[in-house]
Amino acid sequence: MSEINVEEVKKLLREFARTYRRPLHGKMLVMEPFKDDLLKLDAKNIPNADVAAFLSQKCGITVSKDTVQRFLRTVK
Repeated sequence: MSEINVEEVKKLLREFARTYRRPLHGKMLVMEPFKDDLLKLDAKNIPNADVAAFLSQKCGITVSKDTVQRFLRTVK
């Protein structure tokens, strides 16, 4: 059995944690191209329900307010 280099494993885990991005699927993947604009709206405290309604009515992208919230939490 080989020796485990604890410091090397810690270093690798820190790097993995620093660079890991949760993969986006479904509706969240559809919102990815608009990430910067959605983050700006979030910074202005625009309610997620209003963002979801705007996306649906003006852009033809149907998502729930909960999906908007999960997307923002994931990409921050």
